[in-house]
Amino acid sequence: MTYINTNNDDKIAWFDFPLDIKWYITSKCNLRCKHCYLESYKDNPSLETCLSIIDFLSENNVRNINLIGGEPLIRKDLYKIVERISSNGITCSIATNGSLITKDSCTKLISAGCKNFQISLDSDLSSIHDDIRGHGSHSLALDAIRTINNLGGTVSICHVVNKKSFERIQSIIKLSRDLNVKNLKITPFLPIGSGQSIKDLSLSIDQETNLKFLVDEHKKSHTTPIITGYFSRTSNCDKDCTFGCGAGTYSAIINSDFTISACDMLTESDRTKETIENPKKLPDLWNNDPVFRKWRGLEKEASAKGIRSFHGVHKSPCFLKENQNEIIISD
Repeated sequence: MTYINTNNDDKIAWFDFPLDIKWYITSKCNLRCKHCYLESYKDNPSLETCLSIIDFLSENNVRNINLIGGEPLIRKDLYKIVERISSNGITCSIATNGSLITKDSCTKLISAGCKNFQISLDSDLSSIHDDIRGHGSHSLALDAIRTINNLGGTVSICHVVNKKSFERIQSIIKLSRDLNVKNLKITPFLPIGSGQSIKDLSLSIDQETNLKFLVDEHKKSHTTPIITGYFSRTSNCDKDCTFGCGAGTYSAIINSDFTISACDMLTESDRTKETIENPKKLPDLWNNDPVFRKWRGLEKEASAKGIRSFHGVHKSPCFLKENQNEIIISD
C-alpha cells in the first residue's frame, strides 16, 4: 500500500486501499435501541458475496475487519464469515449487544478465529440500559461479558453517555474494572439515525467538557484503559495533523446493501450509489467516488444530509456535533 496526498493545503493523506474495514454484516437486529445509527433493519447480505469480498480484501492487505450491525449474531452463518476472515490472516472483531451470546455461539466464534468482542453497555443500572435497548437486555449483556471472558475471549465495553447516565460515569468505570474487560470506550450520545427523535438525551457542552475532564483524570490513575471517542466540541489537534479521523483515509465502511461509506455513523445518508457485490469495484470507488473525495477535501461543492462542511474533518478524532438540531461536520 502507498500513501496518496494531492491536497497539500490541508495535509490530508490517505492509503490507496483501506487498511481497516467496518462491516454492517447485517442490518437485522433483535433490539430497537433508541440511539441506533441505522434507520432500516431489513438487509442480510448473502454469504457467498461476503466470502468473495473477504478474499478480495485479503488480497489487498486489509488488516482488520470489525463486524457490526444490526446484530451480527442474528446471522446463523456468522462463524463461517469469521472463519474466512481469520483464515486469510485478517484480525476479526465483533460488535454486539450481547443478547445472543451463549456458551455455544461464543465457543464457535472463538474457534473460528474471533477473540475480540465489543459489548454495548449503557449503564451500570438495568433501568437506564433497558430503557434504551429493551427489557432484560442489561442482564444479557453482563452475562455475555462473563461468558466471553470465561471462554478466553477479550471484551471491550462501549458506553454511550447521555443525560440520564451522565451522573453515573464513575459507576460504569468501576463496573468495567470489576468485570475485568480489556478496555472501556466512552462516547457522548449523538442524535443520528433513530436517535434523531430523542435529541433531549444529548449532553450539554458543559457536561461533555466535564465528562472529558473526568475521563482524562481517570486515565492517569486507574488500570482499565479508557478509550474516548467523538468528543467533537472539546477536542482539537495540531493544525497539521492527519489521520485523526480514519474516514476516507485508512478506513472504509461496507454497508449491508454492499454500498460503501466513509463514516460509520452517517451510512444512511452518505454512501456510494454503486455496490461492491463485484469487489473489484472497491479500489476505484475508494479512490475516486465523490463520497470519499469530499472527506479528503477534494470536492469543493461537497454536501450530504445534515452536513454543513467537510473542511478540516481530519483535524480531530471526530468532527460530528450537534448544532441547531442537526448533525454537522464542524469547521
